Amino acid sequence: DNGARVGRGSPAARTDVFLALADAQLQRLLPARLAGSDGDAIEGLLSDDVIVRNRLSYQFAHDVLADYAEAVRLLEPGGLEHLRTTPEPRRIVRGVRLWMQHQLAESATDPTSAATCFDGLVEVAAELADRDGSRWEDLPYEAVLSVGNSASLLAALERLLLADDGRHLERLLSI
Repeated sequence: DNGARVGRGSPAARTDVFLALADAQLQRLLPARLAGSDGDAIEGLLSDDVIVRNRLSYQFAHDVLADYAEAVRLLEPGGLEHLRTTPEPRRIVRGVRLWMQHQLAESATDPTSAATCFDGLVEVAAELADRDGSRWEDLPYEAVLSVGNSASLLAALERLLLADDGRHLERLLSI
């Protein structure tokens, strides 16, 4: 034992710390102080190598964890508002793609749900493209291709992909 305090803090307190850092990540305010947060939860996340100390502040231990945290925060209530107000959207593109993948994976078995979800993600991407450039327009299509087993999702999206003379299919193939 090297003094680690693995697993300290209740699950709810650890989640609160994780989401507080995710909020700071989305607003580009890391490293962030965690004043008022549960000390045991902070110590547990430090020992578990989820977060690291940066003087008196904290940040995620790795970019992959930050991406995951962004995606998790976007799934929480109010997540889209965080996305719409982030000052530097380009810096969170991987987290947004993970969020989109999750949304699509959850809707993959129902064609109506999958089409509605995909259309919503295309709208969000268009909003971000208006703010931050055309790179965002590819993201929903990349998310379709990045879903673990995209075959069921593609089957659910078949009608949507072929509609409008295959506009979405053409875009998907270009990705």
